[in-house]
Amino acid sequence: MKNLLLAILILPLWSSPVLAERYLSTFGFSVDIPAHWTVMTRKELQANPDMFAFDNAAFANTDRELLKQMESMVRAGRIELYFNQQTSTPGFNDNINVYRQQGRIPRNDAELQQSCRALPAELARGFGKSIAVHDCKITNVAGLRAFYVDFDGVVNDTRSIQYQIEKSPLEVVIFTVTTQNSTLSTNRREFDDIVGSIRLE
Repeated sequence: MKNLLLAILILPLWSSPVLAERYLSTFGFSVDIPAHWTVMTRKELQANPDMFAFDNAAFANTDRELLKQMESMVRAGRIELYFNQQTSTPGFNDNINVYRQQGRIPRNDAELQQSCRALPAELARGFGKSIAVHDCKITNVAGLRAFYVDFDGVVNDTRSIQYQIEKSPLEVVIFTVTTQNSTLSTNRREFDDIVGSIRLE
């Protein structure tokens, strides 16, 4: 569950103006990104760690070790970010964060059920508040197995959706969109399209 907890700690303050279409990631995949989404590469994020509001009041009850882990990942250049320039507001940047991690997704129904049952408590423990889980399943993305979870964001009036895509038996690429509830429909559709276009390189 650490992947879920880490991924939704991203709360960017601003974004880069660089536009992208077919984007080749240094994480070993490429995806189609609409022109109104911008990309911040690992190097750009590493050079600008102060763009993240890790001290935001929304994280007041969040486990301190989780915050330290996420900040460390940003400073080490282990994360990419994509921003939706059409739906973001002065108060919140709708965004997708991406990183690669050693690990595996549930291998069978028993493991899936165990992971899904444990998820609400894991999220509540990590963020110090009740987090509703709307969906939890194994799915297929461009011919690849993926663990899919849809849950309320830690920031009020936001939603987070995550795909953990199996790159190899012991490695996953993790995509998480965090979006305002008011733009959920648009961002869910575009997120699914982006992730669905993945090609491993």
